[in-house]
Amino acid sequence: YIDLPEWIKNKHAVLNIQNNDNFCFGWSVIAAFQDVNGDSHPYRVTKYQPYVNNFRWDNLDFPMKISHIHKFEGMNQISINVFGFSNENGKESIYPLYNSKFEFEKVVDLLYIESESVNEKNEKSSHYALIRDFNKLAKSSCVSYNPSSTKSANIICRRCINFFESWKTFKEIPS
Repeated sequence: YIDLPEWIKNKHAVLNIQNNDNFCFGWSVIAAFQDVNGDSHPYRVTKYQPYVNNFRWDNLDFPMKISHIHKFEGMNQISINVFGFSNENGKESIYPLYNSKFEFEKVVDLLYIESESVNEKNEKSSHYALIRDFNKLAKSSCVSYNPSSTKSANIICRRCINFFESWKTFKEIPS
């Protein structure tokens, strides 16, 4: 578990499961399919443990490497997108680290968090958290987002982090 920066917490768009194992990818994916919004403490692993066997995890290593996510996607027919973030000089930014090549009906967006410190092996720890509301999280990162506009951000492309006012304009962009 790695805590989120305050600017991300304040958006109320990410569920950060507080696990003490290497299964944060798994807990976050499971959480995407469980309705715990009304429950207290949705960040607790115990909310998701009963659902572990609803997914296939065979031959996957944890912590999950981004380069191995496609294996999970194929076994479970779930598209996964992973995003990173930065906040340099007060400029909040969300950007894609991994966009699924699959177009499954089920889609999960995850936030990838890296610790600022390194361990004894000179490696940074990493953690996945579930993005519950991508538009709310990414709106201020959009190249074309204008906070003074009276129009609401309806669609944000997960590939280019660009703002579109309608599905019509969104579908006109090349894949």
